Amino acid sequence: MLVLTMQSNRSPITPPPPLEKVALEVALGAGAGILVTGLVVGKVLARCAQEVGSLSEEVFRGDRLPVLNFPKSQAPNGETDSQ
Repeated sequence: MLVLTMQSNRSPITPPPPLEKVALEVALGAGAGILVTGLVVGKVLARCAQEVGSLSEEVFRGDRLPVLNFPKSQAPNGETDSQ
């Protein structure tokens, strides 16, 4: 029976010095703040876009447009339709 053994050349992980740990926490905190701010701004922009869409629908509703008088259509044999 053949037994293979592996030797690890890795050194144990050492915790970062206090100054690097503080800098890392500050960077993570700033990144989280930026992410949350971006999400809130995106939500506000989506609501604004939806509101603009609703307002544009109001502009183009039929009751605010003028009534167009169309001429009477003519049948192919030259007679006018009596509608």
